Amino acid sequence: MKKDEMLVPRLDLLIPMNFFLSQDWQLNFGVDSKTAIGRVAELNPEWVIEVVNNLEHRLTDVLHDFIGIYSEDEHFLPRISTEKEYTFDEVWDYIIEHHTSLTW
Repeated sequence: MKKDEMLVPRLDLLIPMNFFLSQDWQLNFGVDSKTAIGRVAELNPEWVIEVVNNLEHRLTDVLHDFIGIYSEDEHFLPRISTEKEYTFDEVWDYIIEHHTSLTW
């Protein structure tokens, strides 16, 4: 099994089954957990990697983002970022390297 193929089962372990059995989920989407998780992994694999590799995210944030990604809502704002966070030193080094014409 390839590394990417493990994303779906790992995310399936993190999301409670009653989420997919809830009336809200059934009324709005009506698909089973495997189908929904597979679709989210297809739409945003970076987000899935972040969620399964960092277990410090709150479940409410995971479920919020999951619904937003699955629904492909154009106004959706994720709570869990897949962007790299830079340290102060990394930012400062970049500024110095790319803006050498700064004068003090």
